Amino acid sequence: MNLAIIALDTLRADHLGCYGYHRDTSPFLDAFAQQSVLFERYFATAVPTHPSFTTLFTGMDAFGHQVTNVRGGHVPSESIPMLAEVLRQAGYQTAAVDTMGQWMSRGFAVYENPGYNFSREPESHDRGYGVVRRDKNFGAAVTRKAAGVLDGLSPARPFFFFCHYWDPHQPYYPPAPYHRLYYHGNPCDPRGKSMSRVWAFRAKHPWVSKWMDEKVVDAEYWVAQYDGEISYVDQQVETLFHTMRERNLWNDTLTIVLSDHGEIMCEHPGEFDHEGLYDAVVRAPLFVRFPRDEHAGKRIPGIAANLDVMPTALELLGVDPPATVEGRSLLPLIRGETADLRHEIFLAEGNWQCKRGIRTHEWKFIRALSNTPLHNWHGDPPKELYCLREDPDEQTNLVHVRPRVAQQLERRLEAYLEACESRYGHPDPIAVQGPTFGRWGLENAEKIDSEEIEIR
Repeated sequence: MNLAIIALDTLRADHLGCYGYHRDTSPFLDAFAQQSVLFERYFATAVPTHPSFTTLFTGMDAFGHQVTNVRGGHVPSESIPMLAEVLRQAGYQTAAVDTMGQWMSRGFAVYENPGYNFSREPESHDRGYGVVRRDKNFGAAVTRKAAGVLDGLSPARPFFFFCHYWDPHQPYYPPAPYHRLYYHGNPCDPRGKSMSRVWAFRAKHPWVSKWMDEKVVDAEYWVAQYDGEISYVDQQVETLFHTMRERNLWNDTLTIVLSDHGEIMCEHPGEFDHEGLYDAVVRAPLFVRFPRDEHAGKRIPGIAANLDVMPTALELLGVDPPATVEGRSLLPLIRGETADLRHEIFLAEGNWQCKRGIRTHEWKFIRALSNTPLHNWHGDPPKELYCLREDPDEQTNLVHVRPRVAQQLERRLEAYLEACESRYGHPDPIAVQGPTFGRWGLENAEKIDSEEIEIR
């Protein structure tokens, strides 16, 4: 049996039709869900991209592999086997279309970059309300490159193929006709005020101004553009899977579609980005399609995490997992042998800010590393507690209303961190490394303030 993992970057689960979204953003993935096992509560234990994918490829928590942000500079030890290394040693062909490089390329005999430039220097286009910016058509470039890589696979041996689409990551500029699917009107109408909080947050102004047009004052425009990106990548995945069928690579392939994390829209500070530990960010879609559509249409409500994907795939392929794997195979959930593999997961974000959390089916507790701007730069409460059954959007902080619940969850979080420190022999890497982009943003905010003072 072959393995294909298709990663759709920054794809928020609840913006897909099969996860209950009100817009028809994902007709192909919705149909694919009917052929697959869909996990309703799948989470990235550490965000954003680099820690999440490192966990995906190692089956290890970020405390162990120590990748906690995007540009922190930490490279995981070569003693930690990556999924492609394990499968290559087991005799699999290993091929990827991806741009992350570094340790993510370990174990891939073929590792093709589709020409994506993450600096994302935009091209200028006039949409009728002023000049806005749009990147190259990256999804189509990934699909074309993937077709060539698939052509190079030999039918004599099984393969592991990884394909990474960056849509719908920022900037949200889907190509025509997707850019007008969900928004009608004038996004620059001066009566709009819903983007005010985004532009008022000085620390992130240099970041968002690289891709957001300040003329746009209606936040719903950006939500619609994000949804347009989802519809665009939905079509790209359909094309990719059609290519696999044409090349007779479909029937005997375990196909997993997932994302590294979600995206905040307008629910919390940090709009239109992936920071913090709210479900909008840490919850992602996960589909597992078995050969011959075994278990088709099944939906799993139990909690699953990105560190579970590697042991699940290896068990299905009949390959022993390395001793470093901490995740659990999801097959008992899929086969209906149990309703839950775990009752809680532990969460981490160390890129824009430094926060840790614990999530159960009913509750989420979030704690900032400190209450300083470096670790908690939006000025959120240093401790947050949400009842997810009653408040799924995490709008009402109950930390002072339900102090006993908060204390119990914090003790469990502390016990987990102490156990990790004892197991690995090093302190919390988030506390050691600190935030990467958060530090950059605060430095830029200070620069903006200084310039304005000098002007006055």
